[in-house]
Amino acid sequence: MPVVIAIERSMFMPRMIAENAAMNEIEHTFYATTNYLLQL
Repeated sequence: MPVVIAIERSMFMPRMIAENAAMNEIEHTFYATTNYLLQL
């Protein structure tokens, strides 16, 4: 059973990292767009 837990955890971590990266990208795009519109 510990092997299954280790496999699940190794699958889980990259997904969390990928989701965090996607959220950071969305936030970055949002802030960049907002700053661009404020400069017009």
